[in-house]
Amino acid sequence: MWKSSRAISDLLEEIPNTADLEKFYSLSIMWRNAVYPCDYSAAPEWTSLLTFSREGEELLTHIRGDIQSNEPDLYLALFMKFNHHDLIFSHELSNLDGILSLLEKETQSNKIKFPYRFGRTLYDKFHEFEHFDRANHLLPQDVDALLKDTPKGVYQVGNLTLGPLGVVYSAEPRAIYPELKLPLWHCADTGCNTVHIVDLVRHQPPVERIFSAINRKGNDLFGPSSEWKAKLKWLHREGRWENGRKYSDLIETIGDCIVGKERTALTAHALKGASKLSLRQIITAPPRKKSNGDGSAEDVAQRLTSEEQLQLLMSLENNILVEYIDELTDRRLIKIPLGDVRKPEFSASSRTKDQRCQLSALGLRSYRPNPISNLSALILQAYESENIVNELAWKLRQAGGKNLREALFNHIRDKGPETSVRELVLSSAALTKTICSEVSLSLKHISSNDKKSVEKILWKLGFNPADYSDTLKRLKVRLSDFNQKLLSIPSIDTEDDREDIRSAGVNLFVSLEEFLDSLISYNVWLLYNDHFSSNRFSYDIDEARHCVTQALSISNEDDMVVVPWSESGDNTLGTLLHYLAKTASWIESLEDANRDQLKKDEDDLPHYYDDKLRPFPFRHTQLWADADLSELSKYKDGFITIARLIGQADLASVRNGIDHHRDEYSFPESDKMFACVARLSQALESADINRYFPKQFWLESKKENRYGVREYSYLDYADRELIIFGPNVAMGLPNQIYAHPVIIAPGNLLGYPNSQLMFWIQERNEYSNFWRDYPKRRKPEPARENEPLGSNSSNHEQTASKAPTASLS
Repeated sequence: MWKSSRAISDLLEEIPNTADLEKFYSLSIMWRNAVYPCDYSAAPEWTSLLTFSREGEELLTHIRGDIQSNEPDLYLALFMKFNHHDLIFSHELSNLDGILSLLEKETQSNKIKFPYRFGRTLYDKFHEFEHFDRANHLLPQDVDALLKDTPKGVYQVGNLTLGPLGVVYSAEPRAIYPELKLPLWHCADTGCNTVHIVDLVRHQPPVERIFSAINRKGNDLFGPSSEWKAKLKWLHREGRWENGRKYSDLIETIGDCIVGKERTALTAHALKGASKLSLRQIITAPPRKKSNGDGSAEDVAQRLTSEEQLQLLMSLENNILVEYIDELTDRRLIKIPLGDVRKPEFSASSRTKDQRCQLSALGLRSYRPNPISNLSALILQAYESENIVNELAWKLRQAGGKNLREALFNHIRDKGPETSVRELVLSSAALTKTICSEVSLSLKHISSNDKKSVEKILWKLGFNPADYSDTLKRLKVRLSDFNQKLLSIPSIDTEDDREDIRSAGVNLFVSLEEFLDSLISYNVWLLYNDHFSSNRFSYDIDEARHCVTQALSISNEDDMVVVPWSESGDNTLGTLLHYLAKTASWIESLEDANRDQLKKDEDDLPHYYDDKLRPFPFRHTQLWADADLSELSKYKDGFITIARLIGQADLASVRNGIDHHRDEYSFPESDKMFACVARLSQALESADINRYFPKQFWLESKKENRYGVREYSYLDYADRELIIFGPNVAMGLPNQIYAHPVIIAPGNLLGYPNSQLMFWIQERNEYSNFWRDYPKRRKPEPARENEPLGSNSSNHEQTASKAPTASLS
């Protein structure tokens, strides 16, 4: 008799030992989603490991005569089926430990396989396949080629984790099921950013054929299966996380966002923590060697593969992992650049109200929308839990409002979340402890009522605190200090006078070299790059330095000496001044340069490139060729003015003159240094205000009228406001969001209304290197009869030339 999920819930209340039932079901899921070789035969011990339930015996009598099979394959197929209207096997009488041991034995020996779906191992290998003619599935021989020599998959069902360390018990249950639908490719349409899913079609050994026959026979005799699996999948959550699970995709976050040395550091940190003994026991458990656990935590972690590290970390509870990640982020062992927010590429299924993870320089958070409501509710709950609501009412007496809740909201709205956290939370140790416990923030990361502590709490609550690079601010302070030092010494007569000026000048010129490096690299990168296709509007200083080499590699005919450019950012002042002049000359030459030779092929344009109402401007492989001529001319004039002012500052002469190796007679005159400061100040202000320097802007507010006209207010490091209007007229531009800072290009290079160029900021690090050149793009080829994707063919070039141009987006 068919059973609904409600009826099954009632049955589960009567079933004894549901923990074993959950483990039993977890094992069934793992066996069901394994990749079996074509010659696979079930192990003989299956007949002794499984004991039928009464209902299972009845089902067996109906199907045995119609399904020809040996007993082990039949038992395994029925275990993979697990239920129809009732459970087929008894979890109390079956040998769960024996089934677990058999699973571990067959996965460790590679008799059965599970794909490793984290990171990009399979994604990259899929792109190595020479032919690509099936966009949505791989045939069994191609699955074999894809999985050959790849790491063992890491999954968790309930409290059981499966991976290269075998089957390991986890202190916290999760639902990260083995997966046969993998995100493996991006289509050639540059306007499509969706990763495409590929089904892995498995071989059909007897156990697979029997499983399919059992399904057909069961449906024919009894109709569709009852809703057991919907209940059993989340059985481990009964009575837990009723308001949604925090950090629901924490393991996926570690798998995709904490890679290389950062994951090794996290593993070593865990091996020093409270669970260090149990973790070493996992590493040294048979059939692994005891010597695997020898040495320091760092040594042990270093010897583990990244997949073994991930499975080992999965044995820990979420709250411990969150604390460890916060600790390493705070210590910069997990190094996350300013404004960068990491999220996993792919997450397992979740339930309503579950909260996903986001990782930034402020730590790991479990994201919830409406942060201002979260803050208000948590503050009120904290005061209520401490029985000091009257104290809150006293603090809010000036805020107004009909009741305490309204007054609290008014306070947050009028004074801002930062002030509210300082005045209403961090003013009390007990309240701070309550709030931090709620948002999973260790008190050791809250040192005092300082800016960083406030930002960490706000980040955990869902806010995105604005933070800025201090390059410009530091340079301006040092320039001012140098000027003040000059003013304080009317006549430079003694070595002490020169030493005072020299000490101020050293720091100034260090900052100046950093400024010039970014100024040159950013402006060359801006005009030279194809931001739509190549970097997806992400600014990377290392890539920008590389663009200088590419764009300015051909020396001007007037150059007598070729000056090499260092892409590592350690260029001397003389080299920087040389390339500043070359950049100005190059930009000036672009007005008369030939744009046609940079035109993209039609196949390289997105599917919406010919929209009649909204133009797509990125039709060339370099931005300057897409720029409006008049806007490009304005841009050129602005940059040349900055370069000329810096040239007139005579920086090299002043820098060399104050060097401690020079004698007193070579020391620059005061007037010369004052003139240098004046010219440099003008150039710096022009580059700052006109956005020729890559400074960060944070979206502060936005508003929209009933007609869809939008206004976005951005603030820079000096709280200067820049208003950007929307919606964008040009197609292909990124959206304005609060979560990340942006760099806003000078002027309006595209020439279209409301189409300001903006770029996310990306810094080269282990994480960005790991995901570099992702996504890759592929174009399906015409189908080839009976030819595996991994095969070689001398006709590949001919086939590729005939590839269809239509995208699969």
